[in-house]
Amino acid sequence: MATKKVLIIEFNAGDAALLETALQKPGYQTLLASTGAEGVRLVLDEFPDLVVLNLLMPDLQGTELIRRIRARDVKVPIVAINQLTAASPFLIRRMGANDQITKPIDAARLLEIVERLIGKADSGGGDDRAARVQQRKIQEEGIPAESTFKQMPFHLLLGRIFHLKTSGVLSVKDEFGEIEISFEQGLPVFVDSEGFARRLVRDDKIDGEVAREIRNRALQEGITEQEAVERMELLPPEQLRDAVRGFGYAILRDLCRPSGSRFSWLAHPVSGGEPLDPAVIIELAAKRHFSPEKITDSLEGKGRALKAMYLGDDPERLPDLAKRPMIQKAVEAAQRHRVLGDVLSMADNDQEKITWAVYALGILKVITFNPEEEWKSAARPPKVEPPKAEPPRPAPPTTATSARPAAPPTTATFARPAGPPTTATFARPTAPADSEADADKPEEEESAAGPLSDKRLLRLGRQLLKSKTYSKAQKCFEELLVRRGDDKIVLLNYAQATSRNRFMDSSERLFDSVDALRRTLEMDPNYLDARLELARIFNEAGEPDLAVSELEKAQEIDPANQDVQREMRNILRRVERVDGADPGN
Repeated sequence: MATKKVLIIEFNAGDAALLETALQKPGYQTLLASTGAEGVRLVLDEFPDLVVLNLLMPDLQGTELIRRIRARDVKVPIVAINQLTAASPFLIRRMGANDQITKPIDAARLLEIVERLIGKADSGGGDDRAARVQQRKIQEEGIPAESTFKQMPFHLLLGRIFHLKTSGVLSVKDEFGEIEISFEQGLPVFVDSEGFARRLVRDDKIDGEVAREIRNRALQEGITEQEAVERMELLPPEQLRDAVRGFGYAILRDLCRPSGSRFSWLAHPVSGGEPLDPAVIIELAAKRHFSPEKITDSLEGKGRALKAMYLGDDPERLPDLAKRPMIQKAVEAAQRHRVLGDVLSMADNDQEKITWAVYALGILKVITFNPEEEWKSAARPPKVEPPKAEPPRPAPPTTATSARPAAPPTTATFARPAGPPTTATFARPTAPADSEADADKPEEEESAAGPLSDKRLLRLGRQLLKSKTYSKAQKCFEELLVRRGDDKIVLLNYAQATSRNRFMDSSERLFDSVDALRRTLEMDPNYLDARLELARIFNEAGEPDLAVSELEKAQEIDPANQDVQREMRNILRRVERVDGADPGN
């Protein structure tokens, strides 16, 4: 009979060894992961019967780690290792875990929980694991009807849609409005979002007055701003085409930025529009929004640096392949079954750009490291040739045979492709990001004003927090955390903005703010302001016992602090009122 398998995700080597010993003694098979990312990979590869994880992993927030595990295996039981001073079973369950243990770890308590959730080590479980494998296969082969980019980042969703060659409309909603992306056979063919006229102003194509006329006409006629520009004949066709493509690339590239935006997918036949290249979108996003370490870890995981590459799909499906030399080089390397590490270290390659290209093609599964997944028609793929320049146009024709045929009746080139009924969109308060061409420029040239310094961004975030503009303040602090890593002051500000951001789902707001404060207190257990904020959040969440426990800790840090004493009195009075109103008392 198969022995049950338990995955331990714990960065502290001593605690990991203690957990492993406690579980192996009664016969459980154990797997160890020292990072959250490694743990998520092992869930994907090993199908454990149960996961024990530390909520304070250095690379992934506890709630984010649980979400990623649930996205890969919905039913696997999770036991959270909780390091908070106060622990609530209610809160732990709402985070997505089945149960919890606290430090110092009680081995007997751990075994009691494990046996209750999955049974004894030799009591079977293969059938349940097989059922979960089948469930995950069904889940992965489809596209979720509704989800968030925290659960499925946009670039991975883009890869899935491309690989499945499916058609439909992806609607993305955030606090600024809605974006609709039409896909035909896995390729994005139209991006419907406010801001196109604003972009033309930024590029000095039109002035502000004309932009207002464009927006008014689009609103009056129920058409896109792209269609309005075409109907008003404001730009030559080639300039308009380039502007529309650049706008689409910029919007899709920036959707790859880590966010919690919600999306919905509606499978539906779509026709029309000019396809954008998903490899280019992910390549540009990798340059701007993903850390080099993240990309390197993704590429070199599972020993891929020493593996040969293969074509997993037809590269000719990529509409801009001929225009991207590094993507072409990556495709040619896969055609020749070159080893990834050799390709990345070749002297004649720009290492950073070839890394982005391979990463993008891997997300799309155009490149694979499994020879069994090799694209069957890849034995002799057609050679990719750059587009040939057109010969000079001859002088005006003098014979009927050389006369240009009459052009067909014109139609709206940039109309929204045929698809399901669309909903009203809302103007975005900020201009869209740079175009595909702009994104290839050096960083200092990407914006005329340049990015805000860390100091200015922190000041802006605090001003927005003070003015109760919580969603924008949250984004400022989120960007700072990306730039600087965990910083206790920024984490506290992030938690303050997140816990008050009413645009977010209430549970997500609670979990993210508590998680940020957990990381803060892991760095500095005596950080009084963090204890106070955590107590406030627990109290608002209807957990006064947790709030009191945090305030007691705060009193140990500073017994004379007036804020702590006042908050304690307020919570205790509230508890007394609730207890007094309870007829059972």
